[in-house]
Amino acid sequence: MDTTAFLNTPEAILAARLNVPRESFKRWRENGDLKRLEHYVKEGQAYHITPEGEAEVLRLIGIHTAPSASAKIPMLAQAAGVMPRVLRCKPVDGGAMVSVRLTGPRVFASQFRRGMRIEATPTDIEGIFEYDGPVPKRTRI
Repeated sequence: MDTTAFLNTPEAILAARLNVPRESFKRWRENGDLKRLEHYVKEGQAYHITPEGEAEVLRLIGIHTAPSASAKIPMLAQAAGVMPRVLRCKPVDGGAMVSVRLTGPRVFASQFRRGMRIEATPTDIEGIFEYDGPVPKRTRI
């Protein structure tokens, strides 16, 4: 039994859910924006959109699912994590402590002071963020 058929969404249902005219799907198929067997399959008279096709349709109508560069979240450093390149932080707007992976060259958690402000990018894993910048300059008091 083919289990991929369960993952495909009928074109009419996807069009209604996204509020996109069905003619747009036809135009995208004719122009080659949606590729047969990669983005859609035809079963009888009906078209079914694959998961890859759904992502392509979202891209075509201007909805991007990946986090943008402006999706950085301000954090306040709290303590060094268990690993040398992991920093425990709290979001500025409140919330629970999260882990921030330090991916910049020669940047380690021990170089940060409590309360330093950084801009972290969310990852696919909930509660884990990434910071690829340098160590913030220490201010004199």
